Order: sequence, then C-alpha cells, then structure tokens
Amino acid sequence: MQKFNKTTIYFVGPISNDVIDIVSTREANILISQMDNKGKRRIKPIENLIAYKKANPTHKIKIIIDSGAFSVYKSGGKVNTDEYINFINGIIGDIDYYVQNDKIPGTINKKPSQYLCKQAEKWTWNDFLYMESKSKDPYKLLPVYHYRDNIRLLEKILTHRRPDGTLIDYICIAPLKEKGKHRLNCPWLKRVHKKILELNPNVKVHALGFMQLKLIIENTWLTSADATSCDLSAGYGSLMTPYGQVKTSAKALENKDPKKSREHILNKPKKLPFVKEYVDDFQFLKVKGHPFYDSEFAKCNIPTWEEVLLKDSRGRTILNCLYLKLFEQNHPLIQKHIKLASW
Repeated sequence: MQKFNKTTIYFVGPISNDVIDIVSTREANILISQMDNKGKRRIKPIENLIAYKKANPTHKIKIIIDSGAFSVYKSGGKVNTDEYINFINGIIGDIDYYVQNDKIPGTINKKPSQYLCKQAEKWTWNDFLYMESKSKDPYKLLPVYHYRDNIRLLEKILTHRRPDGTLIDYICIAPLKEKGKHRLNCPWLKRVHKKILELNPNVKVHALGFMQLKLIIENTWLTSADATSCDLSAGYGSLMTPYGQVKTSAKALENKDPKKSREHILNKPKKLPFVKEYVDDFQFLKVKGHPFYDSEFAKCNIPTWEEVLLKDSRGRTILNCLYLKLFEQNHPLIQKHIKLASW
C-alpha cells in the first residue's frame, strides 16, 4: 500500500463534548463556521468550544474559524466582512487561525460563467487585503484559492508579503465540490502543487471541505484538511469506513422507499462481512499485545457491532471520529482495511 505523510484532519464543528473527548486524546483539531446554513451566527457554539478548551488545558485543541461563506452560499446569503472581522478580533487570542471571507461564484451545483468567476476572484483577493488591514493578528488570517479561480490569484497569494515582509506561511485551497465531478480535483491539485513549488515551497496548505481520502494519500504535501461532521454523518445513519459511507440505522433499513432501504448494510451481502470485520477490529484497540492496541484510544468507550447496528447515532459518531483520527495517524487498523478495500 502506498505510504503517506501525516495530513492533519480538522473535525467540522459544532461538535459535542463527547466527540472532543475522543479526538483530543492526542490532539483535537476543529474547524467551525461562524455561520450556519440558514445564515445565523454561531456565536454560542464557538464560545462553548473556547470555554471547553480553557477548562481542559491538558487537551491539545486547535481551532480554525471559518467565515461561513460556503454555508450561506448554499442558501443564497452573504457574510458581512466587518461583522466577521470584529467578531474574530474579540476572540483572536483563543483561536489558532481564521479563514478569510471569500466569494464563491454562481449557485450551488451549477457551473458559473467566466465573468462571475473573475468577479468573485477579484472580490476574494480585495477582501483578504481588507481583513488583513483590520485584523489584530493578520498572521492568523488564511487566504483562499478556489478551484475555478485563475492561477494568477494563487500567484498573488503565494508571493504576498505580510506586514513584517515574510511570505504567507499557511493558505487554504477549495477543491471542486460539485456532485459527480470530484475526479477533476486530481489534475487541479497537481497544478496547484506545481505553482507552490515554484513560488513558496514552504507554505502549509489546508484543503477546505475535502475528504477524498484517496487523494489525500496521493497528495502528501497537503498539511491539513477538514472532514464532514462526524455527528452529522452519524445522525443521517451513516458509518464512515474505508469501504465508503454505509447506512446502519434502523430508520434506513425501514425506509419505505425500496431504493433507499437497499442502501442499508444488511442489504449488501458482499460488503457486509468486510464492514462488520472493520467494526469488530476496533475492539482490538483495547487488547494489549495486539498490533492494533492503542493505549490512548483504549480509554474510549468503543461501541460493538451490535451497538452500531440499528442503534442510536452515538456509536456511529464515535467510530466515525476514530476512523478519521486513525487514518490521520496511518494506523495499522486503517492500513489493513484500505488494502482490503483496494484503494
């Protein structure tokens, strides 16, 4: 199996304290948007996360705040840059980074015109410069380069100088998220990497909303990426596995729509034994002497197959979190099942 360097996984918030307890056994990395999908501010969840971090000083928790541009873009809204930067300035000492307010052209799942892309690209760059000028700590501000942006914007970002004359040391890239077109990210990532090597080879790169784990393995230069909410996936009845997301909830099995009920893992006899073995293998994290043993994760209340199957979402949430943390660490349990899944 192809080996890869560690790419830090950021969990998308807001997430429960139970989840933070699991993922912060070594280091918890959390990206949380200041806006929800309905355009409402998420002040309280962010304050709760900061309070949790302060109350648990032994937990290694890193926080990235996102503007919420993509969240409100899906509902046709906008993010007020002045309100966003004022909010950030009030919590700047409690967070590690924050993502600029960026503009995404067009509407969701519809290719925008070249004109709209050019306008959005210009707006994004100007807003970055504006936020940098207003920030109490511009070194924590991360610029964004989108899939549909002209390569010239990436060149501007990579050669831009901070107030002290240094190059930007951390940037965000936003791969394509349109349904059925994820394969286009592969050549795009190669072009982005080539330009980085030319202009700013030491820059760190965060991939926004990017959980194509196969491509993360192939692109070892990615410093970090953020994952779909473990809580959200679990709540919709899905278990995240090397064999893809699989439905395990009773609701999915009992769905009156035959097409949807057939998606349940119990109705997939070829995949079922592999997924069950995958879930069962998590119990070996607690068995001393076993190759999968892990002293930190052994402290977690790891659900069994019976608890994951047809039960409430908590068991799925725990396993989803463990999956991403073990993937991040290139753990032998994940290596085994990636190989079985023929990645």
